[in-house]
Amino acid sequence: MKSRGIATALAILLAAAGVLLLLTGCGRSDGSSVKPAQILSGSTQPSSERTAAIGDPIHVRVPSVQIDAAVKPIVGSGDEIDPPTEKDAWWWTERGAPGSEDTVYLAGHAIHNGDGVFSPLHRVQPGAQIRLDTTAGTRVYRVDATATYDKHNLDHYDEVWRAVPGRLILVTCFVVDGRATQDNYLVYASLLS
Repeated sequence: MKSRGIATALAILLAAAGVLLLLTGCGRSDGSSVKPAQILSGSTQPSSERTAAIGDPIHVRVPSVQIDAAVKPIVGSGDEIDPPTEKDAWWWTERGAPGSEDTVYLAGHAIHNGDGVFSPLHRVQPGAQIRLDTTAGTRVYRVDATATYDKHNLDHYDEVWRAVPGRLILVTCFVVDGRATQDNYLVYASLLS
């Protein structure tokens, strides 16, 4: 019976300690700082998919379709990206930069006579490489897909505007048989290195 009395006393003591902890909030009430946690392995920070430093794009090459052009910044373009020149590619600075957590957008003209910087873009195939020189080094992307979208409703397509780290989208007008259409032609690419 003696061991049963000790077990009962121990149970009462533990219950009392639990009540005391609950009543005191299990912590300090004097306002002093709490000791920070010690990380034993890994990181508590969200992992970043960024693979390189952020850099502004300055030149783009799509060797499979002979595109080789300077990239210039474009800002304040409103609902539409309308590049001011035909021979340059334009980086939409209001969205991602290479190495950032957002999608990078480059726009360029495709013109019926072939003079636009992105006129040959409609011939690019999935698997082709895109080389993007930036102020932080060269990035290499692989073409994943091409698609056309109604240019007047482009802002309504969530898959186009989704922030995706390591994604590059090239945007141009869709030209068929030398004639402009009401569509945009987009090339989706993923960062390789």
